[in-house]
Amino acid sequence: MLLGRAGALLGLTILQAGCANLDGLTSGADAEPGQESGPQDASVADATVHPEGGDAGDGGGDSSVVAVTDASTFVDGPCGVTAYPVMVAVPIGDAATAFCIDSTEVTTAEYAIFLRSAVADASVTPRVATELNQRVPGTCMIIGPYDLVPTQWGDASTPYPVQHAGWCQAFAYCLWAGKTLCGGIDGGTIIDNGSAFDASVDEWYAACSAGGVRPHPYGINPAPFCDVVGGAEGGADGSVPVASDPDCQGGYAGIYDLEGNVREWENGIVSNSSVQYFRVRGTAWTDLASDGTCLVNFGIDQGNAMNGREDTGFRCCKTPP
Repeated sequence: MLLGRAGALLGLTILQAGCANLDGLTSGADAEPGQESGPQDASVADATVHPEGGDAGDGGGDSSVVAVTDASTFVDGPCGVTAYPVMVAVPIGDAATAFCIDSTEVTTAEYAIFLRSAVADASVTPRVATELNQRVPGTCMIIGPYDLVPTQWGDASTPYPVQHAGWCQAFAYCLWAGKTLCGGIDGGTIIDNGSAFDASVDEWYAACSAGGVRPHPYGINPAPFCDVVGGAEGGADGSVPVASDPDCQGGYAGIYDLEGNVREWENGIVSNSSVQYFRVRGTAWTDLASDGTCLVNFGIDQGNAMNGREDTGFRCCKTPP
C-alpha cells in the first residue's frame, strides 16, 4: 500500500508520539495518478539505521541545515561529516578529491529518517525551504514537513531507492544531509547544456564517465544485467535494493547504479525557448540497456518540481570542506 503525503505525514507525526505503525492510515489525495506501486508498505518505526554509522555532527562543510536526530545516521567521510549514503571521493585532474558523490541512490530508510527529523525539529523545514528559495526562487513550495513527503510513500524501512520524490524534495534531503543535489563541481547549478557533458564541470557526468573516459559507468559497452532489471527486458518489474550487484560499480569503485535501477535528479536546468526543465540523468528499469550511456538525460518541466516519478530517485554530492 502506498500513502499520499497527508497519510504519510500523519503516520510520522503519530510516530513521534509513540505510535509505531502506519498501518490503517488511508491514502492522501496527492498521490500522483497513473503511477504503479513500489515495494510493499511497512512501519516507519522500522526505518533502518546503518549500524556502522559515525559520530553525530553538525553536517560539516558548507551546509547549516543539518539537524542530527540519530548519531548513527551520520558518518565522517572524505568530504566531512554527512548523513548516509556513504560518499566516495572522485578525482579530477590533480585533485585526489575534487568532490564526493553518494555511493548509492538515497534509500527509503534514509529518507524516512529525514522526514522524522523534520517532524521532530521544527527548524528543519524552514531552513531547507529558505535555501531552496535562494537557489530557485518561487519553485519549491515547501511550507511544512508535509511538503517534504514524496507524492507516494510506502515502505519506510527498505534498501530500495526512494522514488516519487520531486526535485525539491531530493534537494531538501541533500541539504539536510550536509550535501547538495549533484550538479556543478563548484556546488552550483548546471545551466549551460554543454557543461552537463563536461567531466571537469558536471559532478554526475564526471562520476559516471570516470572523468570523461567511459561511455558507460561499467565500461566500454552497456551492461544489461546492470542497466535494466525489469520491465523493458524482463526480470523484476521495478527497482531493486541499492548496490545489489557488486559488478554494477563505476565509473569509480564504490559508486553503484549510475546506469539502471532508477533515474536520478540533478541540480541542472535545461533551457528550451521560454520553458525551463530540471535535468534527470541515467536510466531506470523501464529502459532498454541499449538506451543507456553517461550522456543520457531528460528534462522535467520546472512546474513539476514538487512532483515525483516512479522511475526516478536521486543521490547527493559535496565539495570538500
